Amino acid sequence: MNRLGLRYGQLRNPLRFFSELLEQPVWVAGWVFVLMVINLAGLAFWSEPLARAIVAVFLLSAMLMMG
Repeated sequence: MNRLGLRYGQLRNPLRFFSELLEQPVWVAGWVFVLMVINLAGLAFWSEPLARAIVAVFLLSAMLMMG
């Protein structure tokens, strides 16, 4: 078990993910928010292949983090 009391490989609810994120220090939640904004800014440059790759990797990693 990790420090949050969850077993590895356990499916997690996205709302629980965000509630656990808010229990972390403020800088952690702030850093995650900044990274989400930067990754989603790729939508503004959707015609570029690199922007499509960045958004796809972001969405894939977000799905994996949330269970």
